[in-house]
Amino acid sequence: MAVDAPCAQGDESRAGGSSEDGDLPEDGGPSEDAGSVQKESEAHKGSAAEAVRLLLVEDETVIALAEAALLRRAGYDVVHASSGEAAVKTVAEDPRIALVLMDIDLGFGIDGGEAARLILAERELPVVFLTSHTEKEHVDRARGIVPYGYVTKDSGEHVLLSAIEVALRLFDANVKLQQERAKLREERELFISGPTVVFRWPVQAGHPPTYVSPNVTDLLGYTAEELQSGSITLKEIIHAEDLRRVRRQVERRAVTGKKRFVLEYRLIRRDGKPVEVRSHTSLVRARNRRPPIVLGYLQDISQERRKARALDYSYMRADWLREMARRSFSAPSPEPAVAYIVDAIREQEPDLRVMYATVDRQGRLTVQKSMQPKRFLPLESATIDLRTAPEYLAALRTGKTLVVEDVLQDARFVGGVIPSDAWGARAVLDVPLQGRGKLVGVISLHSDRPRTWPRYLVATMREIGDYLSLVLRSFAMWEQLRGNEERLRRAIDAGGLAWWEMELPSTRLVFDRGIGHVFGFPPERFKRYTDLLRLVHREDVESVRMLVERLRSREITRGSLECRVRRVDGSLAWVRVLATVSSVNDSGPPLGLCGMVEDITARKEAE
Repeated sequence: MAVDAPCAQGDESRAGGSSEDGDLPEDGGPSEDAGSVQKESEAHKGSAAEAVRLLLVEDETVIALAEAALLRRAGYDVVHASSGEAAVKTVAEDPRIALVLMDIDLGFGIDGGEAARLILAERELPVVFLTSHTEKEHVDRARGIVPYGYVTKDSGEHVLLSAIEVALRLFDANVKLQQERAKLREERELFISGPTVVFRWPVQAGHPPTYVSPNVTDLLGYTAEELQSGSITLKEIIHAEDLRRVRRQVERRAVTGKKRFVLEYRLIRRDGKPVEVRSHTSLVRARNRRPPIVLGYLQDISQERRKARALDYSYMRADWLREMARRSFSAPSPEPAVAYIVDAIREQEPDLRVMYATVDRQGRLTVQKSMQPKRFLPLESATIDLRTAPEYLAALRTGKTLVVEDVLQDARFVGGVIPSDAWGARAVLDVPLQGRGKLVGVISLHSDRPRTWPRYLVATMREIGDYLSLVLRSFAMWEQLRGNEERLRRAIDAGGLAWWEMELPSTRLVFDRGIGHVFGFPPERFKRYTDLLRLVHREDVESVRMLVERLRSREITRGSLECRVRRVDGSLAWVRVLATVSSVNDSGPPLGLCGMVEDITARKEAE
């Protein structure tokens, strides 16, 4: 006798009832013997309805009677079918059948092998083949079927019952195993249908992963087959600035024996854009001195990082603007504020180039400050004529922020000098700086890969650009005012004039440098109104006092007089004093007076 089976788990109470030895029931009908049922019920603590039902497929009546009697004595409920066709029909109609004892050679009609195939095509059942022959050609008739045993008919009662018991146990175990596998498949499908990518990777240079879940395509754009083939290397998919760190950490843990750890780094998608991931990793030591294996899963944390970065940037943006304001007000030029913000952004975005450049009226761009990773070309003091890229120059002159994810896909950069050629940039974020309605500069971020610029970064750069534009306009206006002041000073000096101002009620007096041409004294010689009166001719002092009192009492708002003053060399000079109220308190006297002093000595002498 020969028994062969895959796997299954048995049931300690297979038998629950049977019929006594006697005639076989009709094909498809169970035997019913009350006495036998009662005996088996007492023996197995069950009822006939709970007995394991077997289908015996045997075309020889004598053999069928003997085998059925044997099985009933063992506590089984037996159903008989004398042909393959009847066996197929019986299984289809009776869901209680738990096992089929199938004779391979059934005479006329389909043989046992074909009948088993038809039964298993509709329902999973354990099939134990019975045969009187052990020749290969007879056994081959059941080829292609996974049997739970082969039993020769002359093997004896114990062998047959043992084969049935083992087959039932193996079938039960196989059903449970299939259920567990189905559950695992369902859980795996649920797991990998989400954003989590599972991987298995040997810690060995140049070795591809041995497994990557199919949803890696959603994360990186590569198929699992491409990654497992070895055509895509770690160097290509891990960001260049993170690759060395990741390798060191994995190797360190392989040495220290730490089995589980978490890493965060950037991967590069097929389209060149980076994606931030968190890797939950387990390190498994292989046998036979083979390299350890890294098992784990990846989660896309780009959105999580963007939210955290957006919050960080909201705080940093306020700090940056305050510091830029402080540096702008305490410096004679905008350069300290510009240098500060370039360094600050570069510290937060180390994989980008941060650049500030001025643009003249003709469209020539000159880089004033540039901070970049080593892989970028240095651009300090570089000059580029943007007129060779007219659409790019026109876009900057609109004053709107220029957000470009890939310059090679943007029509504005086609032809002429484009940032990708001149600067080694693939993605560009440009904020034009406007001074009095004209393009005067640009602050830029460059990436050497295509990049989707996050909204928080665009908003931050736009605010910085707006503030720098305001600073540049302020300094331009200041330069213009200084120029106007210098021109006015030259005109005042040429006319022999001096400007003065007096605070009230303190009578603190301030003269500009032109007073030296009139009195011969430096401006700091006059601290108070009384210092001026000491130099006025005694016959003219009262006239000066009367003019000041009339202005202080708001009797008049402006006035003039001519008087004599003593110069530093002791000589007398005639001057004309023009005075007006400079600031007024609505509820009281003026807060200040101002005016001009004109040297009229030459005119008086001529008169």
